[in-house]
Amino acid sequence: MVSDLAVALAVGGDCLADIATLREAPEAAVPMLTGRIEKMARQLSKRSNKIVTLQNLRQMVVDIAKGISGIQYGAKPVPLGDQNIDELREVAIAWTAAFFDAFAAETTDRDKHLASTGPSSPPSAPWAASCSASNPTSARPACAS
Repeated sequence: MVSDLAVALAVGGDCLADIATLREAPEAAVPMLTGRIEKMARQLSKRSNKIVTLQNLRQMVVDIAKGISGIQYGAKPVPLGDQNIDELREVAIAWTAAFFDAFAAETTDRDKHLASTGPSSPPSAPWAASCSASNPTSARPACAS
């Protein structure tokens, strides 16, 4: 448990960095996130009432600031250069609020929805059977190959 906490804080924390303050903004401003960010572990347990890990919320904010190239930073510090922190904070709050509002069911039901499971679809997803190696993009664009 202590190692999970250390890893979660190391990956999601960015202690004393601008990205950490940006990551904290949605947590404070988006009601759906209040008390629902997993800060003690790297993954959500099946029985957890949390909807996102600290690491995943941080990656969302990094991607808001850097676009798709934000993925290259992983757990490393993210240089924001001359980007306006106040504007980024407003956008981070607005985007995360819109995401968690639009996908409320998907982020709270890890058994049936992709938004909470990571990059691969769970076998229980109703459309998962239509995804196959011979037809990887059928039915849904999120089909894994």
